[in-house]
Amino acid sequence: MSSWSLLLWVGVFAVIIYFFMIRPGKKKSDEQRNMMNSLQPGTRVMLTSGIFGTIETMGEQQVVIELAPGTAITVVKQAIAKVLTEADEEFEYADEDAIETSKDKPALTDGTEQTGEDGQDDVIVESEAADPDTETAEAPASADDAAVDEAKK
Repeated sequence: MSSWSLLLWVGVFAVIIYFFMIRPGKKKSDEQRNMMNSLQPGTRVMLTSGIFGTIETMGEQQVVIELAPGTAITVVKQAIAKVLTEADEEFEYADEDAIETSKDKPALTDGTEQTGEDGQDDVIVESEAADPDTETAEAPASADDAAVDEAKK
Protein backbone atom coordinates (compact mmCIF):
# COMPACT_ATOMS: atom_id res chain seq x y z
CA MET A 1 0.00 0.00 0.00
CA SER A 2 2.94 2.37 0.56
CA SER A 3 3.85 2.23 -3.15
CA TRP A 4 0.32 3.48 -3.96
CA SER A 5 0.66 6.40 -1.57
CA LEU A 6 4.08 7.27 -3.02
CA LEU A 7 2.60 7.20 -6.53
CA LEU A 8 -0.28 9.40 -5.34
CA TRP A 9 2.16 11.97 -3.86
CA VAL A 10 4.19 12.06 -7.09
CA GLY A 11 0.96 12.68 -9.04
CA VAL A 12 -0.12 15.47 -6.68
CA PHE A 13 3.34 17.06 -6.97
CA ALA A 14 3.16 16.90 -10.81
CA VAL A 15 -0.26 18.60 -10.80
CA ILE A 16 1.07 21.36 -8.50
CA ILE A 17 4.07 21.95 -10.79
CA TYR A 18 1.75 22.14 -13.82
CA PHE A 19 -0.61 24.71 -12.28
CA PHE A 20 2.07 26.89 -10.69
CA MET A 21 4.86 26.78 -13.30
CA ILE A 22 3.93 25.42 -16.71
CA ARG A 23 0.39 26.79 -17.16
CA PRO A 24 1.22 30.49 -16.34
CA GLY A 25 4.22 30.42 -18.72
CA LYS A 26 2.11 28.97 -21.52
CA LYS A 27 -0.62 31.53 -20.87
CA LYS A 28 1.89 34.39 -21.02
CA SER A 29 3.41 33.14 -24.29
CA ASP A 30 -0.09 32.83 -25.82
CA GLU A 31 -0.85 36.44 -24.83
CA GLN A 32 2.46 37.60 -26.37
CA ARG A 33 1.71 35.71 -29.61
CA ASN A 34 -1.79 37.24 -29.80
CA MET A 35 -0.36 40.71 -29.20
CA MET A 36 2.20 40.22 -32.00
CA ASN A 37 -0.52 39.07 -34.39
CA SER A 38 -2.65 42.14 -33.61
CA LEU A 39 0.10 44.66 -34.43
CA GLN A 40 -0.41 46.92 -37.42
CA PRO A 41 1.00 50.23 -38.69
CA GLY A 42 -0.13 53.20 -36.60
CA THR A 43 -0.19 51.26 -33.31
CA ARG A 44 1.56 52.93 -30.34
CA VAL A 45 3.90 50.50 -28.61
CA MET A 46 6.50 50.39 -25.84
CA LEU A 47 9.76 48.55 -26.50
CA THR A 48 11.50 46.36 -23.92
CA SER A 49 13.99 49.22 -23.42
CA GLY A 50 11.15 51.51 -22.32
CA ILE A 51 11.13 53.56 -25.53
CA PHE A 52 7.71 54.62 -26.84
CA GLY A 53 6.94 54.81 -30.54
CA THR A 54 4.46 54.24 -33.35
CA ILE A 55 4.71 51.33 -35.79
CA GLU A 56 5.44 52.61 -39.30
CA THR A 57 6.13 49.42 -41.26
CA MET A 58 6.09 45.72 -40.42
CA GLY A 59 8.08 42.88 -41.92
CA GLU A 60 8.34 39.18 -41.13
CA GLN A 61 10.93 39.62 -38.36
CA GLN A 62 11.48 43.37 -38.05
CA VAL A 63 9.40 46.48 -37.39
CA VAL A 64 10.16 50.13 -38.20
CA ILE A 65 9.17 52.27 -35.21
CA GLU A 66 8.80 56.06 -35.47
CA LEU A 67 10.07 57.65 -32.25
CA ALA A 68 9.44 61.26 -33.25
CA PRO A 69 8.43 62.93 -36.52
CA GLY A 70 11.20 62.11 -38.98
CA THR A 71 13.05 59.77 -36.57
CA ALA A 72 12.59 56.02 -37.01
CA ILE A 73 14.44 52.89 -35.89
CA THR A 74 14.26 49.28 -36.98
CA VAL A 75 13.87 46.64 -34.26
CA VAL A 76 13.06 42.94 -34.11
CA LYS A 77 9.44 42.14 -33.32
CA GLN A 78 10.44 40.56 -30.01
CA ALA A 79 11.61 43.99 -28.79
CA ILE A 80 7.98 45.14 -28.52
CA ALA A 81 6.94 44.76 -24.90
CA LYS A 82 3.34 45.91 -25.09
CA VAL A 83 0.71 47.80 -27.03
CA LEU A 84 -0.06 51.12 -25.34
CA THR A 85 -3.51 52.26 -24.30
CA GLU A 86 -4.64 55.81 -23.60
CA ALA A 87 -4.12 55.14 -19.88
CA ASP A 88 -0.45 54.29 -20.55
CA GLU A 89 0.22 57.59 -22.36
CA GLU A 90 1.33 60.40 -20.06
CA PHE A 91 1.84 62.93 -22.87
CA GLU A 92 -0.24 63.63 -25.95
CA TYR A 93 1.49 64.18 -29.28
CA ALA A 94 0.16 65.57 -32.53
CA ASP A 95 1.81 66.35 -35.85
CA GLU A 96 1.27 70.09 -35.48
CA ASP A 97 3.18 69.96 -32.18
CA ALA A 98 6.24 68.48 -33.90
CA ILE A 99 9.50 70.28 -33.24
CA GLU A 100 11.10 71.88 -36.26
CA THR A 101 14.03 69.77 -37.35
CA SER A 102 17.30 71.00 -38.75
CA LYS A 103 16.24 69.62 -42.17
CA ASP A 104 13.58 72.33 -42.33
CA LYS A 105 16.15 75.10 -41.88
CA PRO A 106 18.25 76.37 -44.76
CA ALA A 107 21.82 75.13 -44.74
CA LEU A 108 24.38 77.87 -44.17
CA THR A 109 27.74 77.43 -45.82
CA ASP A 110 29.40 80.75 -45.04
CA GLY A 111 30.45 79.76 -41.50
CA THR A 112 27.80 81.85 -39.76
CA GLU A 113 25.78 80.52 -36.89
CA GLN A 114 22.22 79.34 -37.44
CA THR A 115 19.63 80.61 -34.98
CA GLY A 116 16.17 79.28 -34.20
CA GLU A 117 12.91 81.13 -33.79
CA ASP A 118 13.71 81.85 -30.14
CA GLY A 119 16.98 83.57 -31.08
CA GLN A 120 19.19 80.92 -29.48
CA ASP A 121 21.88 79.10 -31.43
CA ASP A 122 20.79 75.70 -32.69
CA VAL A 123 24.08 74.85 -34.36
CA ILE A 124 27.40 75.70 -32.80
CA VAL A 125 29.93 76.75 -35.40
CA GLU A 126 33.51 77.60 -34.56
CA SER A 127 34.03 81.34 -34.91
CA GLU A 128 36.73 82.97 -36.99
CA ALA A 129 40.14 83.39 -35.31
CA ALA A 130 40.14 86.44 -33.04
CA ASP A 131 41.97 89.54 -34.17
CA PRO A 132 45.41 89.48 -32.44
CA ASP A 133 45.21 93.24 -31.73
CA THR A 134 42.15 92.85 -29.54
CA GLU A 135 42.43 91.82 -25.92
CA THR A 136 40.58 88.75 -24.77
CA ALA A 137 39.62 87.83 -21.24
CA GLU A 138 41.14 84.36 -21.31
CA ALA A 139 42.57 82.87 -18.15
CA PRO A 140 46.15 81.58 -18.38
CA ALA A 141 46.45 77.81 -18.68
CA SER A 142 49.07 77.47 -15.93
CA ALA A 143 51.05 79.45 -13.35
CA ASP A 144 54.02 79.70 -15.77
CA ASP A 145 51.79 81.25 -18.42
CA ALA A 146 50.52 83.74 -15.83
CA ALA A 147 54.10 84.79 -15.02
CA VAL A 148 54.88 85.28 -18.73
CA ASP A 149 51.72 87.36 -19.18
CA GLU A 150 52.71 89.55 -16.19
CA ALA A 151 56.21 90.08 -17.63
CA LYS A 152 54.74 91.21 -20.99
CA LYS A 153 52.61 93.87 -19.27
